[in-house]
Amino acid sequence: MATPALQPYSSLVFNTLPSLHDADAEFKERNAAAIMKTALAGIFTKYKVEGFLGVQLLHRHFRLENDERLVDAGGASVPWSNEGSEALDSRILPVSWAFEGEAYHPYEFKFVPPTQELHEPVVPEPFLAEFNEALKAHDLQGVLGIRSLKPGFGNKPEMEITNGRSNVTFDYDSDAAEDDNAIEASWAFSGDGILTTATFCTSYCSGRSDYGGHNKYHSTSSC
Repeated sequence: MATPALQPYSSLVFNTLPSLHDADAEFKERNAAAIMKTALAGIFTKYKVEGFLGVQLLHRHFRLENDERLVDAGGASVPWSNEGSEALDSRILPVSWAFEGEAYHPYEFKFVPPTQELHEPVVPEPFLAEFNEALKAHDLQGVLGIRSLKPGFGNKPEMEITNGRSNVTFDYDSDAAEDDNAIEASWAFSGDGILTTATFCTSYCSGRSDYGGHNKYHSTSSC
């Protein structure tokens, strides 16, 4: 198995991702939940990456300009211009990756404040190769990717909502997911490879009108 080649960031990758609802529909049509529990779970535990990596539903929030990337800074994700401070830009790390062919692309990022250690987990190349092969085998390259889990993530999922061109994340009661029309957007595995959505799902997206509602490309509410 060939290790996929890491590509430089391009806003084109982000802007060509599907809307949340289109992504969710494709996820269900391809029976991706069952594939995560079988074909993908063992890959995460085999390489012992389940403590810092999860699976991401590939979708976009809103459109980015050519010189922008989406960066989580203190719990709010905002478009970050490439023309900013070099010192600040050096503290931006990727958190989400999409796979295409024999390559993978970063498409979402986080800002690490100067008061925190700038640390990027080392992802084993054999994991990337085997994960990518599994995606291709199940025709899921355009549906699922990987994301870096937040340090100390636990059993409580998150909700991410959007106001204009910024996203805000907060703890969320997954028992309300059905009433909120929440859509699962990322997942984590336990050490034994079991995926329990209510326990290990790390974020949801919502269509609730009081959270702003959803339009096709998340200009008002998204994950």
